Amino acid sequence: MIAVNDELVGLPLVAAIRRARPDLIVASSGTDPLDLERARGATGAAVYVEPSSTVDEVVQAIGEIGLITGRPIAARHVTAAITRKQRQVAASVAESKVVRPFVDLGDFSTISTRSLLGDLIEQARGRSVAGNSPEQGPFPLARLLRLDPDVYLATAGSGRTLRQLRAHAQARRLRAVRAGRFAVLPADATIAGTRIGEALAAVARLLHPDAAG
Repeated sequence: MIAVNDELVGLPLVAAIRRARPDLIVASSGTDPLDLERARGATGAAVYVEPSSTVDEVVQAIGEIGLITGRPIAARHVTAAITRKQRQVAASVAESKVVRPFVDLGDFSTISTRSLLGDLIEQARGRSVAGNSPEQGPFPLARLLRLDPDVYLATAGSGRTLRQLRAHAQARRLRAVRAGRFAVLPADATIAGTRIGEALAAVARLLHPDAAG
């Protein structure tokens, strides 16, 4: 497997893919279709666009990539481990009440419940207070104060700390911030990869520290 700098876009991205001389290009659903078409034309490689809005879609993608690459048995081992972890997490939090977190991506921007991280939270018996379609940019703090989440979660790359929140004139009024119910999510929680089962278990432990194993 050859990684390409995913911060590149347009022609620089296509040039980097061409230099890698791939047989197969695996892309996320957020990749620009024009970039993919250019890369296909430049390399002659097959292209697979990975569905990744839910854990089940990640499992589906791993199985399909296993078939495409001639490694179906290895893929089944991976997907079986993920589905086993899903069952374990579901059993561990089954009797727990639904927890209402806010997820900070940085500068108070947040996630949709229809994202992969939103699905992880739902499977761990949580429900993001931001809902299905939060607007781009910082989430309105006046609204966040009204919603008053049970837990404040920050992504690994957000740079957010509890100390920052407690120094913020509005954020420090949140019940979760006052109680210290703050945690940084593992980096895997936003990556549609083979460790998504471990990410689900980690999210469950953060939401339900007394219940999740």
